[in-house]
Amino acid sequence: MITSRPPTIEPLPVLLTKKQTAFHISMTDRTVDGMVAEGKFPPFVVVGSSRRWRSAELIAWCDAGCPDMAEWEWPLAEDSPP
Repeated sequence: MITSRPPTIEPLPVLLTKKQTAFHISMTDRTVDGMVAEGKFPPFVVVGSSRRWRSAELIAWCDAGCPDMAEWEWPLAEDSPP
């Protein structure tokens, strides 16, 4: 009898590359690019010369039903300066 172990669930990194982002939402890199351009996907943040997506924002966006960016506002941390 072959038995398998349950999959290991590792926590997401705080910031995701486009490839990681696409993988976790089951879409292609090009689909992510197109949705960002159309205002239908959370924008990336620039870290140095790299683009990254906030994993917490993506989770919250999905939980909200994946609304267009005109309807979506990622909350700032309470201790962030205005």
